[in-house]
Amino acid sequence: MAKWYLAGVFLIIFFGAVSVYAQECTDSDSGSNYFIKGTTEDKGISKTDECYFDSSLGKTLLMEYACYSNELTEHSIDCGGNGCENGACIVPETDIKCLDSENGMSYYIKGETTGYDPTVEGLGSATDQCSASEPGVLIESYCGKVSENSNEILLQQRIKCPDGCRNGACIGECTDSDGGIKPNIQGITIGVNDIGDSKTSTDFCSTENLLTEYYCNENGAILSTDNYCSNGCLEGQCLPLKIIPEKSPVDLPLEDDRPISELPKKDNLPVISAGYICQGCESESKCYPFGYRKEGQYCTDSGNFSIQKTSNELCDNNFECTSNFCVSGKCIDPGLLEQIISWFKKFFGMA
Repeated sequence: MAKWYLAGVFLIIFFGAVSVYAQECTDSDSGSNYFIKGTTEDKGISKTDECYFDSSLGKTLLMEYACYSNELTEHSIDCGGNGCENGACIVPETDIKCLDSENGMSYYIKGETTGYDPTVEGLGSATDQCSASEPGVLIESYCGKVSENSNEILLQQRIKCPDGCRNGACIGECTDSDGGIKPNIQGITIGVNDIGDSKTSTDFCSTENLLTEYYCNENGAILSTDNYCSNGCLEGQCLPLKIIPEKSPVDLPLEDDRPISELPKKDNLPVISAGYICQGCESESKCYPFGYRKEGQYCTDSGNFSIQKTSNELCDNNFECTSNFCVSGKCIDPGLLEQIISWFKKFFGMA
């Protein structure tokens, strides 16, 4: 009994130690970020970035802790003329405006940030990229503050992407029922947004002419774009132009196959025409009105041309008949019609 008890204690201690040592190394400032004070934890050990005086150099340095190859590491950093304070290198005041193409931290969109770069002590720029040494890790550039009262500067953060990193962004899974940016079809998009939250988004009309369209980007994240619908927006899609010819055929508009980026704009939004609907019969780039007769055919209410009917065939309208006379539901022969007219003329002494 004692042996089983000791064996159980050993297994608890052993697997407990394994679980502790299998823990992933974490760093609150996401890597070697010399301008933000961070805490790194690994295998039960916790280390916080700190400033210390190096007597051999006669200056204050930063001891920066970070995770490399999933292990806690440390290295000394010379903060230059600005010095070290409260566990981080001091960033000088700057008037350089920081700009981020993503307008924030968007892990599933590749972006570029320009602004004051403290590593070069001046204007710098950085593009989001996948780490060459750490698989699945995204190096995200962004505009951020190192203190409450400081201006925003160019900073970088390491992000562990759940499904890997590609082309400067995390990889996600995304499906779009209408197959992309299709303003004339309402679609439902399922996936993750730019910061990795699961979303289900349906195209919708925010005004009578404004469509918000959701789609999947190249890395599998849900994005949205607004389009101006020239013929109106209804039930999550741009409406087509209704062509209603009255007495004569109307020329059909040419299909605009230009990409959305090249379309004319209204209020800085691409103008979507969403095609057209011919409420008549479409033929040879024209829209013909209902009942229009052409080359022995007539335009039916089903939107097609049909061959005109001969004598004694059933009819509803005069234009269906070659004689242009529908009497009592049947087309009548032109010769018969002439005989009837001739008889009336004789009867009334008009002949």
